[in-house]
Amino acid sequence: MRELSASDLTVPEIKLDLIDSDRVEDIKFLGQERAIEALDFGLSIKDFRYNIFVVGHEGMNKRDAVLSILKSRAKDFKKPDDVVYVFNFKNPDMPKVLYLPAGKGRVLKKYMNDFVVSLRSDFPKKFESKEYEVARRKLIEEFQRKRARIFNEFEEEVSKFNFAIRTLENGVIELFAVSPTTKAPFTEEEYRALPDEDKEKIQTTGEMLNERMNEALRQIREEEKNLREKTILLDKNFAASFVDSILKPIKDEFSDKEDVLLYLEEVRSDLLDRVQELRASVEQNANIPFLMRPPEPSFDKYLVNLFVDNSEIEGAPVIYLSNASYGNLFGKIEYKFVYGAAVTDFTQIKPGAINKANHGFLVLDAQDLLKNLFSYDALKRALKERKIRIEDPWEPYRVVSSGALRPEPIDLDLKVILIGSSFLYEILSQYDDEFRELFNVKVDFDDIINSNSKLAQYVSLIKEISKSDSLLPLSESGINYVIKESARIAGQKNKFSLRTSMIRNLLTEANYFAIKSGSSEITSAHVKDAIKNKVFRNGRIEERIQEAILEDTIIVRTSGAMVGQVNGLAVMSLGGHMFGKPARITAQVYAGKRGVLNIEREVKMSGQIHDKAVFILSGYLGHLFGQKRPLSFSASITFEQLYSGIEGDSATCAEFYALISALANIPLKQNIAITGSMDQWGEVQPIGGVNEKIEGFFDLCNARNVNDAMVIIPERNVNNLILRDEVIEAVKNGRFKIFAISRVEEGLKILTGLEVDQRDNDGNFLENTVYYHVEKRLEEFAKVGIEEDKKASS
Repeated sequence: MRELSASDLTVPEIKLDLIDSDRVEDIKFLGQERAIEALDFGLSIKDFRYNIFVVGHEGMNKRDAVLSILKSRAKDFKKPDDVVYVFNFKNPDMPKVLYLPAGKGRVLKKYMNDFVVSLRSDFPKKFESKEYEVARRKLIEEFQRKRARIFNEFEEEVSKFNFAIRTLENGVIELFAVSPTTKAPFTEEEYRALPDEDKEKIQTTGEMLNERMNEALRQIREEEKNLREKTILLDKNFAASFVDSILKPIKDEFSDKEDVLLYLEEVRSDLLDRVQELRASVEQNANIPFLMRPPEPSFDKYLVNLFVDNSEIEGAPVIYLSNASYGNLFGKIEYKFVYGAAVTDFTQIKPGAINKANHGFLVLDAQDLLKNLFSYDALKRALKERKIRIEDPWEPYRVVSSGALRPEPIDLDLKVILIGSSFLYEILSQYDDEFRELFNVKVDFDDIINSNSKLAQYVSLIKEISKSDSLLPLSESGINYVIKESARIAGQKNKFSLRTSMIRNLLTEANYFAIKSGSSEITSAHVKDAIKNKVFRNGRIEERIQEAILEDTIIVRTSGAMVGQVNGLAVMSLGGHMFGKPARITAQVYAGKRGVLNIEREVKMSGQIHDKAVFILSGYLGHLFGQKRPLSFSASITFEQLYSGIEGDSATCAEFYALISALANIPLKQNIAITGSMDQWGEVQPIGGVNEKIEGFFDLCNARNVNDAMVIIPERNVNNLILRDEVIEAVKNGRFKIFAISRVEEGLKILTGLEVDQRDNDGNFLENTVYYHVEKRLEEFAKVGIEEDKKASS
């Protein structure tokens, strides 16, 4: 046991003239040697299973650090290919993917854009040229000559048999007999006057000539077919010369890319197959007024969708996605409305972050990824299959298929880096087998650094934050106070916090108060103002609790002495603001055999750790007083005026003291508060929130003008003490005392002013010691229990 001096309550002041913080070179990843090595390890293994999960506390700028390292590493990688989608002529619903050297995607896209422009403007002119008209007219004239020859030969043959032909209005060719005398068609009277032999001859001749006429018509139809085929061939030849002249420079540009050459050949074939349709459209539109013309044939299928353009990046791509929705991650197929109907094509396929990061690095926030429907499962599937599929995630759930496009999957070669909390990492590791398979590298960012070996670097870090944020320079006192607050955030005097966002916020707020006061630099006073202002902004609940205590609505005594009652210390955290709250712990003992009853446990208001602590307390009580006889007593312990749950073991010492006081019937001083855990051997163990607990009790005593207040803490928490200046000043002036203990008996001596556990030569507790009175009281309870047992048995 020892009383702590003011020097034990804070970090020692640093003399900046003894360190050279300006010459420190690398502070970018200060204290993260383990994390950097793990990250480098994960990046160096080329295996789809070795993706990376980055963990660490909030406020450590993990994302910025990871992105900085990735961008530095990415420069050494080869620039990935461009990815383009083109029309699939064999399966229009499944657009084809092409991979081109970086920058060549733009070249192909421009070539094909110019190609389509030429088709729209120059292609129709090819069929309006004089050369084409001459060639086409020759084909038509040749057909007309052949048709006339066939008709003339048939007419000559018909005339030999006194028959003639004529074409009716509906286009039907009619064959009829003529009178040899009049050379005109027989009248009805003339035909009746003919002998039957002549009539039969005319009938037979007519049938024969009819067959000859059908043969002539068949020859004409054959010639018409030949004309169509020759016209189509002519059109194709003229179109081919035009198309080939445009495609030639494209083929020359991509002569080493077989897939591109194959695609260009498919474009050529499709265009030539469409020649008649395109020419017919040209002829049709030429004869229709402009406003009444139907839509012109579309050439959009010959465009190129430059899906991923890597022409401007250096090395491998590094992509960070903050909103990992399915569409943002994997891409999507957009729709446009035409005459009220939603339509799409391969040019509407849009890339997602995973497409842009392919052959590089993709950084995602793990929690955001898990919150977005479909994204996490689809990412794992893509990593395992090593394919990126662009599809509608809702398609399997529709009653009727939407008939959407199914683009060809893209080959995936990617390193995924997830950033999240340690809790999330443990949950996924425990319950998701696929996660364990795919994310084999854990990068753990440390949130504290040893102050002894990294002092110069840390001072340099503080200066760098101030400089990068364009804040006022810090004075020596300002740097010392920032370091003090950093150590408090870290929770130890010999550690500094690496949660740079908290340090940055502190400097920004201190800079505000420095400017407001007209100072040219940030001093300790401005840092203190920033801390006090933050406490004020967030301290409404804390003030209300202290008001309730001062008004005696919540009962906490800070003077006198009471049996079975002690002041414990709890800590509360609301919205990131932590503060200490004194709590009255009481104990009652009586005859019985129930042992120690934890009231909070009975009403299910306590957590498992608190319940365990009460059992530990009972164990130490049995060790002290149950060696010669069974303990026979009943006791109840509770936190008075507690209306919410309680968890933790930091009140174990206080509960032990309240119980011992009640058993010994010895009062405890109420100007003292206690915090500390204990084990079954009476050793006092460290607890959390020690600074806030001390300051909470100090604020109460200060408000009541109590000048002899004390706090008892574990000796093992002394290294965690970094108290406010007013508390340290009160300790210096003797108005407030802090004691550090290693065993529970030391605290009991302070609370009672009596010796606690001295024994005589026979091992019995000496009279007038606290434990002597406890033992006597337990003997009385035992006698009562024996008498009750006798009455019950009789």
